Amino acid sequence: MKIGLFIDQDEDRKKIVKEIKDQFKSHKPSYVEDVCISDKLLEQDGFDLVIIDYGGLTSMPGNSLGEAYSRYVNEYAENHPNTLFIYITVMGEEYLKSEGLNLDDLHNIKWCNRWDILSVWKKHNK
Repeated sequence: MKIGLFIDQDEDRKKIVKEIKDQFKSHKPSYVEDVCISDKLLEQDGFDLVIIDYGGLTSMPGNSLGEAYSRYVNEYAENHPNTLFIYITVMGEEYLKSEGLNLDDLHNIKWCNRWDILSVWKKHNK
């Protein structure tokens, strides 16, 4: 199982990455870590799961990073239907939709809080 992590480089990064790894440790995944607003990670293929920490710079009023990144993720998700994308955020579904994330039409883009990633992944892979 190959998991890509887009986690902001702030003071909580190590804690969040550890929480995610702990959820999946019984699945023995390999991890790729990168900064969440970079597109370098998605230049690679073969991910089973991509986890995106949504917030911080992408959601600040007055910039369009969230919208631009949503378009990019929508396109990547459409071209990679076997990769599950999970946005971890407390902002909620309506906020993500307002940024242009295609939560209604693409089966492989979900959102949850960071403690529920494994349960969302399991539910998606039934």
